[in-house]
Order: sequence, then structure tokens, then C-alpha cells
Amino acid sequence: MSDSNLTPATQEENFLTKLMQETMQTMTHADEEEALTRVQTLRQKFPQATTDELAEKLIRHKCIQAGAIGAVTASPTMIPGLGTVVALTFGTAVDIRMMYKLQGELVLELINLYAPTLALENKRNVLMVVTGISIGANRVLSEGG
Repeated sequence: MSDSNLTPATQEENFLTKLMQETMQTMTHADEEEALTRVQTLRQKFPQATTDELAEKLIRHKCIQAGAIGAVTASPTMIPGLGTVVALTFGTAVDIRMMYKLQGELVLELINLYAPTLALENKRNVLMVVTGISIGANRVLSEGG
């Protein structure tokens, strides 16, 4: 059955399923190591900072990155007509994917900050729970719930 034969709700469900699968595939061992490296670098840069202060710095940095991505993906809307179409299709897909990537990175960074000895499999489980909750909440909000 092709995507064109599916109802909008089924297409959205397929999209969310694919997005979740792709999000989980982006979390590799290298991502975990990179998150650990970022946390270690931050600890070295701010040795007197508390764990909560370091978490605040990590969160603030991801917020700035998310804002920059949002600005870039929304910028085509400044071009009337075609720009709006591009932003609503391509821009939205890129924006969603990048936001989940940033969210995954932040979850890994916070895990490495607060529980650095947690096993990789458990880190993946936490990432799945957080990402799954986020996708579910977004879906409820988009349906007016």
C-alpha cells in the first residue's frame, strides 16, 4: 500500500514511527562518547561549577542551537510563495529531525553529567523514554488535546 492510499492519520503515524526509528539510529556509541567528551570539557572549563550549574550551561547551549536551527529553517518564508512552500515542507522536516537530534544529545549529556557510570543500554532506554514522551506529547498537542 503506497503512502498516497493511506489516511492522513495513518500517514502521520507512519511518519512518527519512521522519525522515532531514525532518532534511535542516530544514537550510536560515538554519540555517547561525544556527549561524554562535551561534559568532561565543560567540567574542565568550569571546575568550580556544581552539577546543576553545568546542566544549566548544557541546556542553555542546546536552546541557542535550537533557536539557530529554527531561524535557518524558517528563513525561506521571507520569500513569498515558493519560500513558504519550501519552509513548510522541507524546513519543517529538517527542523523536526534536528530538534530530536539536539534533544537526544542533551539527554546523553545530562546522563553523563548526573550518572556517568550508567550502562550504554540503559542510556539508550532513557533516551527512548524521553524521546517517546516528547513525540507523544507533541501528537496530543497537535490533535488539540
